[in-house]
Amino acid sequence: MVLSGKILAFLPDHVAARWVDSGTMRRVGGDQLSYKIEMELITRDTKDHSVAVASFLEDYASVSIQRAIHPPYLS
Repeated sequence: MVLSGKILAFLPDHVAARWVDSGTMRRVGGDQLSYKIEMELITRDTKDHSVAVASFLEDYASVSIQRAIHPPYLS
């Protein structure tokens, strides 16, 4: 629906990036129409997480650190 050009929507930068890069979409309003959210992650207090949970925690930490150092909206 957003790609139809009849609807405006807030999309995360990483979701819209491929269409913005190809020229199919454009960002409207720049940084004046943006928002940031803070997320927290809660897990059980254990050292024995499943492989899936441990992998997710590692990936989440990696992305969080990368975005803190190089925010996508400043790229």
